[in-house]
Parts: sequence; structure tokens; C-alpha cells
Amino acid sequence: MLKCFIVDDNPSSIRLLTQYIDQSDGLENAGSSQSGQQALQILQNPASNIDLVFLDIDIADLSGLDILERIGSSHVVILVSGHYLYAQEAFSKGASGYLYKPVQYDRFLAAIEKGKEIAKSRRHTMTNPVHIYVPGNGREVRVRITTSDICYIQSSTNFCTIFLDDSNVFCSLSLKQMCTVLQPPYFVRINRSILVNSNKIIKYDAYDVYLEGNKVIPFGEKYKSDFISSIRTTGLGF
Repeated sequence: MLKCFIVDDNPSSIRLLTQYIDQSDGLENAGSSQSGQQALQILQNPASNIDLVFLDIDIADLSGLDILERIGSSHVVILVSGHYLYAQEAFSKGASGYLYKPVQYDRFLAAIEKGKEIAKSRRHTMTNPVHIYVPGNGREVRVRITTSDICYIQSSTNFCTIFLDDSNVFCSLSLKQMCTVLQPPYFVRINRSILVNSNKIIKYDAYDVYLEGNKVIPFGEKYKSDFISSIRTTGLGF
């Protein structure tokens, strides 16, 4: 059973999607919100246990694409929009499906089937793996890295550098790809280009995060509230 949540500031769209959810096998309606900010707070709370999100793009108080960027690695997200021009950007930010308004039931079912497969595969993925294998030098070479040794990961276009306790590893993976494996609350984004191991954080203030080894990294304003929310909702902070 997939718990579904609707984020849309149009009441008629919410009613239609609610009807589709209620008449479809394997789906449970977990509620809705017409506010992007309110929806983000709900979805970032692990206690909500929401699996799948129907997300409108044109929301008055917060863009659906901004919400997608923050929850795409932890939820199956199906974008709902009356515009075709957002589709490519939506999929690049982690959308699992894209429905055009007015939503037809057959297309709704097709998107749900794909969403179920993605949700199933995620359930079989360890939240915080002990080791990961990343591309190394040479054809099909993979290097094992112990995740507890990672201090932080910094991106550079489509590549990243993994900073370990005693060495660095250059990796031909993007930060987005790393985020699909190393997820909150164990690993958290603190700005656009840096993912940190939360176990290496000594303290944080209004501007910076302080890591072991005297490393200080500035917050990105968009990521700061997400970081604090993740820490608080998982019981790791106050």
C-alpha cells in the first residue's frame, strides 16, 4: 500500500486526484495541502511515512520544482502541470513521472505503476550503507569506500571529490547521484555543492557548519532550513 499526498493550490485538481487515489488498488490517501511551505514541512517529517507525492508546479508560495529538489531523493514524486515546458527540468531534478492537466485516469494509472516499481526498489536499498563502491581509475574499476570515513563530498560540475578522514577520492559521479545512496539524516546537503556526513558535524550556527578536522563550510540559504528540519524531525537536535 502506497501512502499518497497531494500538493496543489487548485481545489478541483485535489478533488480529482483524490477520487483517482480512492478508486485505485494499492493506494492510500494520506492527505493534501494547498501550500508549498506547509507541504514541505509535512513531507520532510519521517513520521509522515508518505511514499508518493502528486506535486503541482505552479504553487503560489513555493515552486513545485523547488520542493521536488528537496524531496526527490526520499519520495516518489509525480509532477502535475498544465505546461509541457517543465518536463525535462522535472525529470532532471528527480521526478518519477509527469502528468498533464486535466489528468486522465489511464495516464494516472500508468504513472502509478511506474511509481510502485520505484518505491519497491527503494525499499530494498539500505538507508545508510556501510560501504559504497565508486568508479576509480581504469576501465570498470570500482573503489570501496567506508561511509563512516567520509567527512564531506564536494561537487564540481558532473564530478565530485570525496573527502575522507585521511585521504581524498576523485569520483566521476555527480553529487545528485551520490545523494541517491547517501541520504538524510546520515548525510545532508548544506549548500548547492556539498554533502556532509552528519556524524562529522561538531556544531553549526546561523551561517556555517563546523566539521571535525577544523573544516568550516558555509550554509546555502535554501539548504539551511532543510538541514535544521532534518536534524529536529529525526530527534537528533532541538
